[in-house]
Amino acid sequence: MKHIVIISESSSFPWGMASTSRVKLIARGLIHIGYSVQYIGLRGADVEHSSDKKRKGQVEGINYFYPGIFSVRSKYWICRRLDDIFGKLFSIIFLTNLKLHNKIDLIILYTRNYFVVKYWSTIAKFLNIKILLEICEWPIIITNTTNTSLFCSKAPLIVHGVLPISNFIEDQIEKISIK
Repeated sequence: MKHIVIISESSSFPWGMASTSRVKLIARGLIHIGYSVQYIGLRGADVEHSSDKKRKGQVEGINYFYPGIFSVRSKYWICRRLDDIFGKLFSIIFLTNLKLHNKIDLIILYTRNYFVVKYWSTIAKFLNIKILLEICEWPIIITNTTNTSLFCSKAPLIVHGVLPISNFIEDQIEKISIK
């Protein structure tokens, strides 16, 4: 069986809305064809806190795990920074453990942040794990910051493959791949 890990810092799986639905549909499709799928939330979900929002669990056959301190994003700045640090650190440990036990074949990275793509591409290269970048929005349309500019021009080139959600995004990726 092939093992796939979906990593995101923003989809609020399994409690969020549109991005959570996309993650869930991708994961369910992969499970349907025989893959094992896990979700790692790099930081607590951006949802209302309640006692049923656990750091790990399973939804529709998809195991999920928030390796940081919280399953829900804290309203306190210092707690958010600690959650960011521990989320990244414990995610690396978790992925390394999966790799040592042959329980990971591919990472699907779900982000619109170039620096997150760069960071995880480096980690994945070190662990010899391939990365597929899911792109559901082309952020340069929304804003023109350094991060979005780098995401649109560089991120698709530093991963092993891209999963675009539209023909428009596919065309944009082809343009930068040809350069």
